[in-house]
Amino acid sequence: MGHTRAAVRCHPPLLLLLLSFLLGGVPVTEAGVSVYTFTPLDVPFAGALDTVAYGINSSGQIVGTYFDSKRGKIRGFFDDGGVVRAIDVPFPKVSYLLCLCGINDSKDIVGEYVGTNGEGHAFLDHENTGVFKIIDFPGAIASGTFGINNGGQIVGDYRDSTRRLHGFLRTGGQYRTIDVPGFHTGAQGINSTGWIVGGFYDRTGKEHGFLYRAGQYRTIDVPGASSTELEGINNQGQIVGVYWNSRGAMRGVLYSEGILQAIKVPFRGASDTGAYGINDQGQIVGVYSDRKGDHGFIATPAGDR
Repeated sequence: MGHTRAAVRCHPPLLLLLLSFLLGGVPVTEAGVSVYTFTPLDVPFAGALDTVAYGINSSGQIVGTYFDSKRGKIRGFFDDGGVVRAIDVPFPKVSYLLCLCGINDSKDIVGEYVGTNGEGHAFLDHENTGVFKIIDFPGAIASGTFGINNGGQIVGDYRDSTRRLHGFLRTGGQYRTIDVPGFHTGAQGINSTGWIVGGFYDRTGKEHGFLYRAGQYRTIDVPGASSTELEGINNQGQIVGVYWNSRGAMRGVLYSEGILQAIKVPFRGASDTGAYGINDQGQIVGVYSDRKGDHGFIATPAGDR
């Protein structure tokens, strides 16, 4: 079954935020702001509610979650050109699926589920074959995986025995902690160059975005935001994420070629928006809310349609 997608042409959001953060010393300008076509994405099954799109690969294949009101549980989905398939994790003692969070060009899928003990577990579905493997960080009491690149490197987060939050990188079965020095950290996205994005919490509990490349961490914050978290990065270095403004509303954000651009879907009645994944063609997926609930979306650069 396919989606019903009424594409909406939208020019860039009026809010264009100027940055004063470190990102290779590149200042932000207003030149070259992207124009996108926004398309809603709702899982088409009977009883499906609250679709969230988390990841997209270069073939335009999308993964995410929805709530199955008939079964009373959260399920994953895989969307290949409008042909949608439900995905359930097969592990014992599953309380609920948290997300199918990331997908690479080989269709490897990563995500997180919550066990009956209330703790998160990281998993990998190899090439979308239904061959699932738990890949928790060794010795952690909880883990989650959120991004995977075309080399099979995986990023996520874990909690140690003191419940401190750390990011991690998994390469060929070997794990490495990724922490902004001195702070609780979560790693969310990785590209094929090995650049990693995510968020960290300062001592007041405020979240900040970060980019890790060439062994260096750089803070990336939307000015005036109460919190910023970076979610995905493509092989051109374009970054998407979310921030919360002073009124408590969630907005998506795109950083591309020295420009920081707010992402808010143009659909009537839409409120909060989050941008979670971006592929090498610049297509963005995420979620928006209205009075009926949550809905996924795809934002395609207008010249690519």
